[in-house]
Amino acid sequence: MSDRAVITLRSQADRDRASKWSQGVTIGSKIVFHGPGRTIPQNDALHAAIGDIARQRDYHGVKLPVREWKLLFLDAVDREVRMLPNLDGTGFVSVGKSTSALSKEEFTALLSVVYEWGNRNGIKWSDQPNE
Repeated sequence: MSDRAVITLRSQADRDRASKWSQGVTIGSKIVFHGPGRTIPQNDALHAAIGDIARQRDYHGVKLPVREWKLLFLDAVDREVRMLPNLDGTGFVSVGKSTSALSKEEFTALLSVVYEWGNRNGIKWSDQPNE
């Protein structure tokens, strides 16, 4: 077996294979379990919603790109967003977590915050009917 292996548990046979593999790894190896990640429809919905917000709203008088709106919403759902001074000392760099690390449940919470904020702020959603 290589230094890295990934099994997506879809059956009891997959569980059995993971258990067998764990018996053969070197002591000191790390085994990490991750729940199911975000879905493609969730990802598409987030990008559409944040794109709508970025096109329709300023933030404190400044037009923000989608990636900066995404960081604002990640912070709103208590995800770690850290800023460090850049290497030449002229600004800051975001080194926080990305949406790719979110579980389905965390991604659902993020989408809820985005839609709730957008509804409160008059966003017209491109991917769903407005009431």
